[in-house]
Amino acid sequence: MISFATLVCKSFKHQRLASLVSLDKMLLETDSPWLDPDSQELTNRPWKIEKSAEVIATIKNITKEEILLKTTENAKRFFGIG
Repeated sequence: MISFATLVCKSFKHQRLASLVSLDKMLLETDSPWLDPDSQELTNRPWKIEKSAEVIATIKNITKEEILLKTTENAKRFFGIG
């Protein structure tokens, strides 16, 4: 598994990596309180994970909802939760 923080919203290098990683091997995280995708302040919050999903969805040419659904399934499988 490879986890993408909200830095993927700003970093071309991370966006390139996201384009190469199979969706079934991908997780999302916010790295709260760091790496806010909307500002330079340390105000990142868990719900900003949607920003990462939007960026990755554009890269992979699928919907944000597909990204969120699949990465949630991946996290549940990885952590062995319901």
